Amino acid sequence: MKGARKTKSGGYYALTAVVLTFLILLTALLILREAMKDRYKKQTPRPATEQWRVPSRQQHEPAEYGKIFPSAGHPSVAIIIDDIGWNYEIVQSLKGLPFPVTLALLPESPFAEDIAKALQDNPNFQMLLHLPLEPKGSVKTDTGFLTTKMSDDEIRKRFDRYFAKFSPYVVGVNNHMGSLFTTNEDKMAVLLEEIKNKRLFFVDSCTAPGTVGYSEAKKLGVKTAKRDIFLDNDESKEKIALEIDNALRIAGAKGKAVAICHPHRVTIETLKEVIPRFERDGYRFVFVSKLVD
Repeated sequence: MKGARKTKSGGYYALTAVVLTFLILLTALLILREAMKDRYKKQTPRPATEQWRVPSRQQHEPAEYGKIFPSAGHPSVAIIIDDIGWNYEIVQSLKGLPFPVTLALLPESPFAEDIAKALQDNPNFQMLLHLPLEPKGSVKTDTGFLTTKMSDDEIRKRFDRYFAKFSPYVVGVNNHMGSLFTTNEDKMAVLLEEIKNKRLFFVDSCTAPGTVGYSEAKKLGVKTAKRDIFLDNDESKEKIALEIDNALRIAGAKGKAVAICHPHRVTIETLKEVIPRFERDGYRFVFVSKLVD
């Protein structure tokens, strides 16, 4: 009987030792697993939605930030979306923008008038005539461009035809291309006189270093503004967001900024994501008509 008790006792201790060993190994494996997970997290890149976002105001060093953004006042930014009229489906995307945006309608595009009609009663949109002006280089200008070879009368008639079509919708004009036309003082004077006669304002898109659009408008008493920055020359969310940040820096330095972009899906998505945060930071997003002088 004593031998039997010894056997049972020995078996009990052996089983206990096996269970304890198993538990120790299991605990060690769990600890190792958690350590590997932490290491993996450190090595894994952030999701794309975080990578392209511009840092919030609070993430800037105070001294650096103060040099760019004034502590008082509300800097104003006008966003113009050029080249509206090639795709009617853009209407639904545009309707999702929850802040004031200025749309520039291409007069010879197939859907510009339909888009204007669809959005004319939406309080978030203001519209410009996006006037095709002759560029430098080999771009074809036989599809509605005003050119430097036209007579003054031809320029007036072409502009009047466009204005008659879009007058119910537009409050101003900006130039589409125009790197050659906007550097010609005489032709710009003819055009700007017509713009003045129609009680419109002119936004110089500044597509050429030698443009006289803004200065000539000032000279002739036409209400005017000029582009400060393009937002989507590089069509990536990260780059567009960075250019929006640059636009805000310009506005912070001089009180206002005019930014131009295009109706790319990625551009509109980025605007929707980024702009509301900056509105909360005290920036005002306004129609470009608020920034002309």
